[in-house]
Amino acid sequence: RSLKAPVVLEALKALLGNPVRVSGSHYIFKGKNGRTYPIPLHAGDVNPHILRRGLEIWEISPEAFLTRIRN
Repeated sequence: RSLKAPVVLEALKALLGNPVRVSGSHYIFKGKNGRTYPIPLHAGDVNPHILRRGLEIWEISPEAFLTRIRN
């Protein structure tokens, strides 16, 4: 399933809060475990492999992320 950048950004903000910084179209989020990871949010779809890696680093299950998108 493809996910659009604004939808992903909204879900990540709900789970992690605001990004610690933004560099161009790369949003750097910090997880509750203190680890940071950039998510490139260009126009169009978000690369699912990059998003999945970010979720792993932040210790967020894909199910928890998808629940945020559905709500």
